[in-house]
Amino acid sequence: TFQVNRKQFDKKTFGGVVNISSQAGDWSEPALVQQIINDMVRQYALATEAYVGGQLAAAANNATVQIADFTNGDDVIGVLYQGAAEMRTDTGVLPTHLIVSTSIWADLGQAKTSAGQYIFPYLNPANSAGQMGGAAVMTGNPLGLSLVISDNLGAGGHAMLLYGRALEVYEDRSRTGGIRVDNPATATAQLGLWGYIA
Repeated sequence: TFQVNRKQFDKKTFGGVVNISSQAGDWSEPALVQQIINDMVRQYALATEAYVGGQLAAAANNATVQIADFTNGDDVIGVLYQGAAEMRTDTGVLPTHLIVSTSIWADLGQAKTSAGQYIFPYLNPANSAGQMGGAAVMTGNPLGLSLVISDNLGAGGHAMLLYGRALEVYEDRSRTGGIRVDNPATATAQLGLWGYIA
């Protein structure tokens, strides 16, 4: 008989506030408040990504074979396949995503075979092992994997294979539109923004 059990997730609150004087609002452009909220949303996104990246890195297992030089195309392809095989043996699933730090992303874009051919070319990827989106776009599909770039997996350069359905993030950002509380006694307004994540 199949069983369904509840799983309790610890929830975290991320957010912040900023005080704005009435003068700052009156003496600047009309869109000041919206620009501040937009920046708060970006800071919120950075904080929640750092939290999720830290949780993911803490739960990950090290592969038995590591890539020594991410610009060595032959090594990259060989080790990624070995890592995928190891994941399949240990868990029964194959990876769907490759999560890398920015420095590793840059190396993958330069990775060449011993014959001097790019393994993930930006243009005309005929007979290649995948494609990179180019220097202006952080996308790609090395060996058919969805590429994700994040510098929140720990210090230094990192690469991680992930089976996408193994990671679930629950987030309620209904408060990221910003809450404004006016304080006429000090001629200020306080903007608050927060969300919940598990």
